[in-house]
Amino acid sequence: MAIFKILRKDEYNNKFRPIKIFVDGENIGTIANGETKDFNVHSGRHSIIAKIDWCSSSELSFDIKDNETKTFSLGGFKDDGNFWTRLYFLTSGRKKYLTLEKL
Repeated sequence: MAIFKILRKDEYNNKFRPIKIFVDGENIGTIANGETKDFNVHSGRHSIIAKIDWCSSSELSFDIKDNETKTFSLGGFKDDGNFWTRLYFLTSGRKKYLTLEKL
């Protein structure tokens, strides 16, 4: 087995809302604000996506080997307080609402 670790940033946006984690299209759990969580996967190629309500991150693919650990950072969009920015991320930019990056 291999492990991938997600470090969710501690942010005001979505503070009280868990984010669902999907690997290869399957919901494998949630992660809370500011939490770090490990997930077990089989070695090979996987895709990961984070979702909150109708919004999500972009899909990210990664390869992992047995006994290997990969680490990812998860956070929300950078809210600048602008109405148009918020509207974009809640509509056509909804698949970029969350940021999921390999560290």
